[in-house]
Amino acid sequence: MSNVPHVLPTVNDHRVRVYVLTVLKPALVIAVIYCVLSSMAFQSSFDGSFLMYRAAQLGLVNSTYAAQHETDVVLFKQVGPATFEYRVRQPIFGYAGIPWLVVHRTTIDLDRLCDAPGATGCELARE
Repeated sequence: MSNVPHVLPTVNDHRVRVYVLTVLKPALVIAVIYCVLSSMAFQSSFDGSFLMYRAAQLGLVNSTYAAQHETDVVLFKQVGPATFEYRVRQPIFGYAGIPWLVVHRTTIDLDRLCDAPGATGCELARE
């Protein structure tokens, strides 16, 4: 007998591969559709936006990220009495509703900061 491992695919390997592809394809399609729809929905209903340099000043993004993505904006929306959700655009995902990657929450009153006299780098959507 030889100590060479068996490297030819077996019938069970094929069944596992077919099962994985059967499950993964629909899951991937659902994930892509969710990303597209949640991004579109948020972009059509946000309350305001900050330019990256202003978002960095407020601590919503770090200054390195703001410098690398200076043409992007951070969108925000009030989701509770004292809670704001803000979304930082990500490559591939856009503004999709993916917690910890795109979606962040804060108790900082972003409306007030944006509406303050002399506030720059911000725009309210309802104007």
